[in-house]
Amino acid sequence: MSNKIKRVLAAILAMVMVLSLAACQKPSDSETTKAPEQTNGGEETTVGGEVTTEAPTEEVIENFNKEGYPIVNEQITLKVLLNIRDADNMMEIDEMPSIKRLEEETGINLEWEVVKSSEWETKVNLMLATEEYPDIILAQEKDIDFEEYGVIQNVLIPLDELIEKYIPSYTERIAMEASDPTLNLVASDGQVYSLGYILGTSHKTTTTFNINQNWLDALKLPMPTNKEELLETLRAFKTGDPNGNGQPDEIPWSARVDVNSITTSLAACLSWFGLPYDAANWIYIDDNKEIQFIPTQDSFRECMEWLHEVWDEGLIDIESFSQDSKTHTAKVKNGLVGFSGANNPGSNWGAEAASWYSAYVPEEGTKMERIVSFANSCAYITIANEHPEATARLFEYMIDPIQQYTMYSGEELHHSGNRGWKINEAGLIEAWNNDKYEAPALAEQLGVCTLFFAPPAFYAQTYQPSANTVLKWNIVDEYEEAGVLQKYSAKYFGLVKLTEDQNEMVNLLKTELKTTMSEHFATFIKDGVTDDSWNAFVKIFDGMKVDEYMKIYQDGINALDLD
Repeated sequence: MSNKIKRVLAAILAMVMVLSLAACQKPSDSETTKAPEQTNGGEETTVGGEVTTEAPTEEVIENFNKEGYPIVNEQITLKVLLNIRDADNMMEIDEMPSIKRLEEETGINLEWEVVKSSEWETKVNLMLATEEYPDIILAQEKDIDFEEYGVIQNVLIPLDELIEKYIPSYTERIAMEASDPTLNLVASDGQVYSLGYILGTSHKTTTTFNINQNWLDALKLPMPTNKEELLETLRAFKTGDPNGNGQPDEIPWSARVDVNSITTSLAACLSWFGLPYDAANWIYIDDNKEIQFIPTQDSFRECMEWLHEVWDEGLIDIESFSQDSKTHTAKVKNGLVGFSGANNPGSNWGAEAASWYSAYVPEEGTKMERIVSFANSCAYITIANEHPEATARLFEYMIDPIQQYTMYSGEELHHSGNRGWKINEAGLIEAWNNDKYEAPALAEQLGVCTLFFAPPAFYAQTYQPSANTVLKWNIVDEYEEAGVLQKYSAKYFGLVKLTEDQNEMVNLLKTELKTTMSEHFATFIKDGVTDDSWNAFVKIFDGMKVDEYMKIYQDGINALDLD
């Protein structure tokens, strides 16, 4: 008789015995037999002194395939809330080739709701108020507060078990790194509510400062090496007709007066006064691991006074208080700008305009923002999602090396030879465009708005860096060599776990700071700083919980091993 038959008969016999015993009011000890018990997911049954254990029954999820494609046999529909940048201009997402292919191969239909960054906060607040949640949220440019909406409000579901079971590529790529690039995504309850977004090109800082080399050459000027020399250069740009058209149309310094940004913002030059600025916290970690509050520093006042001088001389773009990034970029491309910040001049302005500029390296004592390779939170699953396992496998599909690159950069190079990507001789995925290619009016891929998970080690062995990436690397190498990047990154603040009360207090304070700093930063540049205006400004913070804010992060940073 086979073991399987024996186990079945034993189980039947045990059931008969249990039912018989249950009919007796007072069974004697010799007549008592224990009912079956569950042990470690298996069924342990005792019959006649012999113990047999059934293997645990694996949970079967209806209409779901743990392996292979499609992910589901009968099509399901998942609603996706997608954040895009204000400047993004895309075709209908359902019509994108990579999305069509995704839906066909996985069996999952995606219903998209697209929200631009400027409308994102309003949309998220409305979503919470009405409790009309999407199934998936994709938002790496405007992340969701997983402490608030995961730990506290339980709108987001924890992903740890789903990642372990269904997204192996994610954990494999993390394991390739010397340190975990997703540590910042672990919530205060020890769980993960978001998949990370990381393009592991290790740029190390957000802003680059760029000066028009053509104009320097035309006026036979040397590269400035400090802010005093830069000021003299800006004066020469204003009066010297460096573009040679005989018109006073030069803009010595074009920027934006927007403290909630960084790349083109005048706030980025706070770093020249030793204040690393990251457009979020208004605090930083100094070289001694002490938390410092930017607005009340004497060097903040010095920066405001210097910027007012530059503004008062008419050297800063008069539209800096109102222009958006598209307007600013157009001026650069039209050859009207002498000096400007950018994240990456090649990516922001295009190869031709970028070629006109050289990197300005600030003087010793500068503390520019340093970036460490932590992932941005990006992909979330909400409590409305009835198919979390299928969604997890969808995320695994989306971060396939080729699929994520296609959704970011466009389709593979075909016989038309216009654009796309290819596998190069080194076996790396490489973007390619020919000189005659003209980009379509509407983007045919999601670009930076997709889910992309490529930490540095994985990126290096999988993708060929673009010319723009190499350009940024070269600029940042100059900054690193000059020693002008801060020692401890503001990214470490993301590792500090806050309690519910602390999180609420910090968010309220940041909202207050955003309003206060936006107003006074602009006023100081236009009107200058007096003792009275400065003292009144500093007094504002007496009514805020700045000391508590700093202590929370000081305690958190002290608990981290940053060395």
